[in-house]
Amino acid sequence: MMDENNNQAPLRLPVFRHLQDYNGYCGPACALMIAEAEGRATEPADFAQNEIFRAIRNHARDQGDRRPVKSPAESLLALLNRSGPSPRWSKHFDAEPLTVAQRILDALEKFRKPCVLLVSKGMHWVVAFGRMRKEDGTPAGLLLRDPAWAGMPRFFGLSVFPEKPAVMHTCSDDQHACACLSQDPQPGTVHERYIAMDELLSERGLQGSPDWEGRGALALLPIVDSTETTPSHV
Repeated sequence: MMDENNNQAPLRLPVFRHLQDYNGYCGPACALMIAEAEGRATEPADFAQNEIFRAIRNHARDQGDRRPVKSPAESLLALLNRSGPSPRWSKHFDAEPLTVAQRILDALEKFRKPCVLLVSKGMHWVVAFGRMRKEDGTPAGLLLRDPAWAGMPRFFGLSVFPEKPAVMHTCSDDQHACACLSQDPQPGTVHERYIAMDELLSERGLQGSPDWEGRGALALLPIVDSTETTPSHV
């Protein structure tokens, strides 16, 4: 969590990382992280990525969605909103990545809510759970829970992030660099990833899948305004 009296202090929301069970299961893994963070992972099916994947694919099939993306944004959104009387999440796409990045930062900082976003050419889902700031207080970048594991094909997850983050961080009081900063991390050790703002806004950062919205940025964001009850294009 963030020190409210320190504008440069890191913000880390309590989101536990889950590895994806298989290639193509990044959407289910991120849905599981969100369900746990929201306190909704109370049924066995909520902990089984294959059950989550089946629900996503069933929705895509029912919608006649034949796109190659394993977890289309609309189907993942339907899963996040399947419990409760009204939607809690909405889809946001914009041709300008900065607009979506600002919405993500607002959700993290103002409302203390994690977000789900697309990276890696629009083919990989990750969860934004924190942010880092520069000395002048401006955003430096996001902290992400990436469900990909070390050794996955370079197209997925881990390869989209800079190897030497602009802001170093530690995972303990001994001030040693976190294992997730290693260029060759051991499986299971990469608990968080850092992506700087310039990287986030580049073609290697936020993405919209080229076979649905096209170039731009796409994220699933928690609804914090009671008047916003439908997915929106900002």
